Amino acid sequence: MICLMSKQEFKMRMQFLVISLVMLSWFAACSNKAERNNPPPNESSTPQTETPYKKKASIYGDTLVISSSAVVFFHYDSLQEKHFQSWATPMLFESALHETVYQIKNARLVLGRHWKDLTISEADHHRFIAYYHEGELERVVDLNEINDLSGMLLFKQASDPLQADMMNVDTELDGYFGR
Repeated sequence: MICLMSKQEFKMRMQFLVISLVMLSWFAACSNKAERNNPPPNESSTPQTETPYKKKASIYGDTLVISSSAVVFFHYDSLQEKHFQSWATPMLFESALHETVYQIKNARLVLGRHWKDLTISEADHHRFIAYYHEGELERVVDLNEINDLSGMLLFKQASDPLQADMMNVDTELDGYFGR
């Protein structure tokens, strides 16, 4: 899809981008300077590494069967949500849930407008996704092996499934399914 814009609109967008980047750099520099000058109390001299998040295993064991080119949205279950909530700060938890809802909503809009021929499925109560083509099992995806609480998987014949970047849903769909 080609997006045409006037020179004036392009110039305005570029100015906005430059100003945004300058402000972001300035805020980051000020933030780092404040942290160096005011270390938290009782901070040890040895740096502590933050424990990376590891998604808890799903409480479900069912398998979703896909037999045509498809997009599958997967979501966390209640146990995974509680585990993430106990690991994350309240702000991170709320932000992640909000971002997930927005990205899935946007992906559904793009699919509805431009990819009506694809099957859209939900893996809400499934742990495994099995992709069959002409009656033969091609691939099985274990959602416990994906360390994201939710996301979008793309399936098509003779290709490995792709965990799509929902922030770039248009590009991901075009690149995987081709147009």
